Amino acid sequence: MIAPDKEAADMSFDEKQAREIARLDYEFLQNEELARLGYQVEYSQSSLKNLTFVIGGSIVALFTFIAADAAKFDDNFIWQAFAFFSVGLTATLFAFICAFLSQYFYMEATAFQRWNAQSRMAGGNEPYKFQDRHKNGNISLLVGLVFSLLGLLGFICGAIAALRGVL
Repeated sequence: MIAPDKEAADMSFDEKQAREIARLDYEFLQNEELARLGYQVEYSQSSLKNLTFVIGGSIVALFTFIAADAAKFDDNFIWQAFAFFSVGLTATLFAFICAFLSQYFYMEATAFQRWNAQSRMAGGNEPYKFQDRHKNGNISLLVGLVFSLLGLLGFICGAIAALRGVL
C-alpha cells in the first residue's frame, strides 16, 4: 500500500481535482440524505394528525348531529356522507404512505449517489445505480398526489352529502 502523501504526490492535478470534487459531492449528498430522513419523519408524524383532525372531526360532527333529539335528517344522505368521508380518510392515508415512500426512495437514491462519490473519491467507478430508486420516488409521488386528490374529493362529496342530509 502506498502512503497517502506518496499517493497524492503521484496523482496528476486533474485526478486530485476529481477526487476533491468527489469528496465535496459525498459531503453534500450525505447532508441531503439526512434531510430526506427528516422529511420522512415529518410526513409520518403529520399524516396521522391531519387525518384524525379533518375527516375524523367531520365524522364526529355527523354523530353529534344525529344524536340531537330535534334533528331531522335524511338517513340516505347521512350514510352517503359517512361513506364518502371513509373513502376520503382511506385515500388520504394512502397519500401519506406514498409521500413517505417517495422520500424513502429519494433518500436511498441520494445514498447511492453519495456512495458513488465516495467510490470516485477513492479513484473507483460508480457501482451503485440510483436512477431506478429516483424513478420509484417519482412514481410514489405521483400516486400520492392522485390519492390526496381522491381524499379531497371524498371529503367534498361527504360534506355535500351531509349538507343535503340535514337541509
